[in-house]
Amino acid sequence: DKDNPGAGVLCKCRHNTSFAIVMSTKKINPVYGASQTILTNVLMSISIVLLIVSISIFIYLKKLLKRRSTKINIGYACSLILASLAFVLQNLLVKPDGTGAIKLESTACL
Repeated sequence: DKDNPGAGVLCKCRHNTSFAIVMSTKKINPVYGASQTILTNVLMSISIVLLIVSISIFIYLKKLLKRRSTKINIGYACSLILASLAFVLQNLLVKPDGTGAIKLESTACL
């Protein structure tokens, strides 16, 4: 806050992205939050499936496995799969009303 620097940091986003919604200082309409959660889970699941297909293609084409770039791409794909799985599982385990397996504002909540 420019007027009161000791009060902390105030983030203001003027674009409509997931980060803007997460960092919003105003209350978000619950309808948008629910639809965004569904869309995020669907798209992340599609991403996971396509990453697994990519790894399968790399492994199937054994000639490509000898290249260093292929090994790096497989590593990237595995990392993205793990990160995506963690994100989707967190969405399933964290409930806004605090009844989920992971409570909001806990150390397990990313």
